Amino acid sequence: MASQSNVSQMREFDADDILCDPKSSIVGSGSFGVVLVGKHKSLNKLAVKVMECHGGEQTKKRFQKCAMEELGKLQTAQTEHVVRTYGWLTLSCGMGIVMQYYEGGNLRDFLLNDEITKGIPLRLRQLVETADGIAFIHNLPGHKLVHNDIKPENILLTRDLHAKLTDFGSAKLAATTGSTTVRLSATGEKVQFTALYTAPEKLKKITMKPKRDHDVYGYGLVIHMSLTCEEPYPPTDGVALLNAIINGERPDCHAIDDLKAGLNNNDKGAVEVMEEEMKRCWEHDPTKRPDITEVRDKFQSLVDAQNPAAILEQVTNAVRQMDLKVERPAENQRVPIRQFSPRHQTFVTAQDLSRPAVNIDLPSTSRDTPAGQSSRPQLMETAHGVTSPQEQGISVSHTCIHISLPR
Repeated sequence: MASQSNVSQMREFDADDILCDPKSSIVGSGSFGVVLVGKHKSLNKLAVKVMECHGGEQTKKRFQKCAMEELGKLQTAQTEHVVRTYGWLTLSCGMGIVMQYYEGGNLRDFLLNDEITKGIPLRLRQLVETADGIAFIHNLPGHKLVHNDIKPENILLTRDLHAKLTDFGSAKLAATTGSTTVRLSATGEKVQFTALYTAPEKLKKITMKPKRDHDVYGYGLVIHMSLTCEEPYPPTDGVALLNAIINGERPDCHAIDDLKAGLNNNDKGAVEVMEEEMKRCWEHDPTKRPDITEVRDKFQSLVDAQNPAAILEQVTNAVRQMDLKVERPAENQRVPIRQFSPRHQTFVTAQDLSRPAVNIDLPSTSRDTPAGQSSRPQLMETAHGVTSPQEQGISVSHTCIHISLPR
């Protein structure tokens, strides 16, 4: 559980001090909401993950609780391969988490882009950095955090394609898109995760407490996409696929065999080790999955054996093919992020801002919150749910898989 002291070390931003270009500020979206890029007078370019909250008092309390947990985790987990988080800001409809902006996008988009040449040493370096971020949060003294949503979309890339882990706890703050949504009948609380990257034992018992070996399982799927540059599973019937995963089905590896056939001996040897670790990570029996530090160290030894100049050349070529551009909109095109409407995903005039759906009372560094007094809601919830997939009602709509628990 994140502490209030962790959050208090972060900075509260004024929503009028971060300016956005209304035509090009949205740079990402997902189950959590949207990510905007904006400019701050002293920190320059920033990313803001905007999360919307609607509903009554209980919804507000759950939102506050999850928001404070994520902020605390982000503060605790500040390290080289985790996104740098500066603080938060409040909006009329919810809040935003203020982070460093990374121009390379996310790992999924990078891997699925056929226009980019992706050398094995570069992909291996990104896997090492991702594993290092996971290992850091798994081994924090007194915390032992679990990410609970390891997938390529939650790995951001810097301009020179270094990996940064993001979205701690965002699954609980998520809205709808791209994630499995479960409402617990005992509390009404929603539990969300990305089904195809979720360990089979958790798919079987969705109320299971997140564990470190669940993150290791998701990392195994990340290795698969890094090797194949393809989605782990083809579009198919969602119900049948989830049952197949629970029963031991894993992604097809024929593309990895094709990859090895065209590589030199050095890269082929590296891919063979990566494939071996991938299969260990997604073992059906969680007790047989390795510790993430073990995988990281093994991959690091492969990176150390590479020629650094060769990796640099791969990075240079990939960045050139990505054609990263720095946008410089005129200052008079920018408007305060306060005017962004998550519901309509557009900017509105100050006069058109509607009354807040929920008054979000986040902790403040202002005089409104007495010193030493926490404004974090003290809300404790327990959840009880079904333990087998046969008891779950599952429906599929486009890319979203919805699981509803019976009352």
